[in-house]
Amino acid sequence: MSRRNDLPADGPRTSAATAVLPTPNPAASQASDRRRVDTDDAAGAAVLPPGAAAARASSLGRGGEGPGALPARAESRPAGRSRRRRARGGCSLADRPDPSAASRASAEAALRTAWALDLHRRPAAWLGRWAGSRRTPLLRASAARTLDGAALLDALSDRRVAESSPPSGPVAIVRLPDRWTAAAEDVLARCLAASPPRSSGGLLLLSTQRVHFGDRHAERAERGAASCAARAGFAGSVLRLGKVIDDDLARSAAPWQPALPASLRSCWLTVQELEETLDRLAADPPQRPRTLTVLGANLSVREVLRSAGESPPCRGAVAGLARVLGAVQAGRLAAALLRAGAAWRPAWREWFCTTLEPRTRDEVLSLYNPLNRRHVVLAGYNTGVTHFGWKFPGRTVVRTTGCHERLRVVGDALQADAGATIKLARERLEASGKSLVVRPNYSYVALGSSFFVPIHGSGSEAAALGDALEQVVLYLPDSDEFLRLRRGDPEFAARMYAPADGALLLRLRMRIQDARRYAAERRVLESPTAAEAWAELQDREACNVELRKARAEGDRVTVHKYYPASEADAASVAEAADAVGRTWDRIESVPPLAWLFHWLVRTWGYHVELFLNREEFAVFWRRHGQLPIAKLQFRPARCDGMPHSPFGDEDRVAVDMFMRRGRQAALQHFVTEHLPHARYNRGKHSL
Repeated sequence: MSRRNDLPADGPRTSAATAVLPTPNPAASQASDRRRVDTDDAAGAAVLPPGAAAARASSLGRGGEGPGALPARAESRPAGRSRRRRARGGCSLADRPDPSAASRASAEAALRTAWALDLHRRPAAWLGRWAGSRRTPLLRASAARTLDGAALLDALSDRRVAESSPPSGPVAIVRLPDRWTAAAEDVLARCLAASPPRSSGGLLLLSTQRVHFGDRHAERAERGAASCAARAGFAGSVLRLGKVIDDDLARSAAPWQPALPASLRSCWLTVQELEETLDRLAADPPQRPRTLTVLGANLSVREVLRSAGESPPCRGAVAGLARVLGAVQAGRLAAALLRAGAAWRPAWREWFCTTLEPRTRDEVLSLYNPLNRRHVVLAGYNTGVTHFGWKFPGRTVVRTTGCHERLRVVGDALQADAGATIKLARERLEASGKSLVVRPNYSYVALGSSFFVPIHGSGSEAAALGDALEQVVLYLPDSDEFLRLRRGDPEFAARMYAPADGALLLRLRMRIQDARRYAAERRVLESPTAAEAWAELQDREACNVELRKARAEGDRVTVHKYYPASEADAASVAEAADAVGRTWDRIESVPPLAWLFHWLVRTWGYHVELFLNREEFAVFWRRHGQLPIAKLQFRPARCDGMPHSPFGDEDRVAVDMFMRRGRQAALQHFVTEHLPHARYNRGKHSL
């Protein structure tokens, strides 16, 4: 897998604009062995916690050993020692400059910027203002074509930094065109050839966010410019930008707000944030080629125009026409046509930006960097948004299930990319005669999510899928470094089920087992007591135990149990999953049906899960018949000893509840009054 986006090597830093990693416990910090991890440790997909209001998250990860997996150490290493390495490069991304340092950053950027070149057919006013305020030579493509070698050298020379710049040399900034042409390549090659000797420290190529939407022309422009820079001896890094807000244009277009639908949205950068980003990268450029993305806030076009301020009074007639067009739904029709045309013109997809779906590890890392972290929310299969209705105003969701190149079975372990789903893993394991230690009912969940939220089935041998994790590789954006942890390391326990620290899980290695056959048992209990229900759930002889109740006020409880069976048993089944779980997977496999199902649940349903100990379960069982709950499911949750686990201190029971939206107030009041210490599943909670 390509490693062109390896991250820079800098010391730990904190950021005023991004969340700061919580300080690990002293024992974990002292025990950590900060050794280097091979670059391949960082290969693979990535997922991060979405950071919803209730700290709910969905994230991924991976790790492994064997051919093509995490390289093993030659010497033995006792448990409790983690491996950490600084991300490669030289760009100080881990600390955003505070406002008081803005003038110093601007002055340093002016010193370190050799020249700027705008190859776009529409010159950017913001680049001209930035270059002028930093006293940086700026050349337009049209002007560069008319200059000979001597004139070009004079235009690009920066005599101010001839003796004062550091050995790495200042950076040159190039804004790329929409399409890469021979003329653009000729201009860039001539400028690089004429560049002063001291300006060969690096090249920053300004690209567009349309690369993340599949715009091949933008991709070719990046590759062409990077290739041209490499031939000239420049290290070319890429900065992909969201749409830059032009305040004058926004004010003039503000009267058209009523005609525009809310679905027309994109990622928007303010000129101030863009200038700060350029100042940082110009003052401390990456020493090795790296790709970064700064999207900006995810806003509708209407919000952007509304924030531009008052429009001129003479535009009142335009506003009236816009209201008429909005009333007849002309804007919605135009947006629908634009969305349909995006199937042939990927560049148009940026006008309907709600979720990005990167396909490589490099693309995920380019989106999740310290400069852009506050603008994105990383998710796995994105069930939190599509099913539970989580909202992230102003931020773009990055769905990482497209990154699953690595998925292999090595002995009794599964090595997986972060984006690999449970469904893909089950298919690969079945072909090898293996199975997961825990079989959740719903298979469209990223494997890496198991490190951040409890993904449990009805197994009695393991509490959740996370119990099978043996090794993970993390990227820490605040300190801009990679970290490999194994089960038994203090920091492994400190970070598991702790999505708020913002770590990005890149790769995991998971323990698996030989495929089994099960003997299914189904019984119906009439009005069982809390003690009887608890005893059924604690049956250690069964591999899987599950209790279901159709309605809270009902008396009948259905018990599903699965016991080990031999291959010769004709009545045995291959999966410890009931018909309901299999139905969910069948629905999800048909996209239109899945969309309808999730829309109905998101709009009309309320879904939540609690983890109750024995005393809390007794209270809940006695009183739950008075609650407007439409469906109840009870499963065991064995104590796993993890400090952040909802069942880390004792055995509990997972109570999965579903009801109609609008009736959840009764449940919330009941939990507040009678179960104040009950624990919620952060990954399964409707808003």
